Amino acid sequence: MTNFIRIAESFLLGAALVAVLLLLPLPGSAMVAAAAEPGSATQLTEQRCTLCHGDYFYTGLRKTRLGWEITVWRMRISYDTQIQSGEHRKITAYLSRTYPASLGWRLLLWLPVLALAAGVFLRWRSRRRRTAAND
Repeated sequence: MTNFIRIAESFLLGAALVAVLLLLPLPGSAMVAAAAEPGSATQLTEQRCTLCHGDYFYTGLRKTRLGWEITVWRMRISYDTQIQSGEHRKITAYLSRTYPASLGWRLLLWLPVLALAAGVFLRWRSRRRRTAAND
């Protein structure tokens, strides 16, 4: 039984490590300013976003993919910007790739999931120990 608990604990630690590594941005992906080619996501973002505010506004922000999705949708709905559906996906992908959230913020978002997994595991382990003690 002890070996199984050690394996389960190792699995949870490994899963947490994999989750953290998957959330890290790729090396060199942040803050890479590509030349604005006609029709590129960079140019599209500059054209649509700088209609209302300068590029200083979004270049200073760091958000997750979901955060950028919400921001672009809010601009489309609340401010009636002229962003089409296909453009929305390009802009969101560009912003989340170029201005990703920091590692600390990403970990903070995953903390409840990891806490829940740890709680379920600890509850299961205590029940197994009680059952083994009663036998």
